[in-house]
Amino acid sequence: MLRFGRLAGDFYGRLLEKALHYVASRSLAEEVGPDARFRTLADERAFHAAMGTYCRGAARAVAAYAGQWLSKHDYESGGAVTDAEVDGFAAYALTKVTRALTLGEGAAGAA
Repeated sequence: MLRFGRLAGDFYGRLLEKALHYVASRSLAEEVGPDARFRTLADERAFHAAMGTYCRGAARAVAAYAGQWLSKHDYESGGAVTDAEVDGFAAYALTKVTRALTLGEGAAGAA
């Protein structure tokens, strides 16, 4: 159960990180320079690294939820998982990530 939780947390952390990097990369290229937000490319890389840490911190809630979900599911159903149950798990995991971002819960891991 612990491994599934870690896997789910890593997956949602990377998913969030890739989505935010995609959005940020469209505008951050213009923010590097002597009078810009990032003075050097190293500053921009440091920002991206901090954003990755933040995303992984926000996804910690999914790791805890996933392990508990699988444990409860195994106890109640003997391990068989339907497509509808997977859909429900994935939707709620995204809700947990969104809630963590809204509450700034990834910030503890980025500090």
